[in-house]
Amino acid sequence: MVGSSPNPLIEQAFRQFKEIQIVNGGNPHVGRALRGFLRESGFSNISLTASYEIFEDPAFFVEWLGECLELRGYTELRQKGQEVREWSEHPDALIAVSWFEGIGSA
Repeated sequence: MVGSSPNPLIEQAFRQFKEIQIVNGGNPHVGRALRGFLRESGFSNISLTASYEIFEDPAFFVEWLGECLELRGYTELRQKGQEVREWSEHPDALIAVSWFEGIGSA
């Protein structure tokens, strides 16, 4: 996940969200190993692509992120709601999430 108009609170929230993903058994960086996973599973002619999902409404995404974090006891994003709103209403505010995709022949 990336954001423009850097804000330390938003950056911290992204780090905390990644920590939650890892604690839950996920790997937020699994795309880096995708080629190997496909090859080890017997696929050939592997093709990888990457894309970004851009959220047109940063406030909506940050609200969702705050809810996720609050469920795990991270409340700072909600407690500093005014700062978050100001950031998300800035005309340069941007949230983009990266995705990796892979296909191969069996």
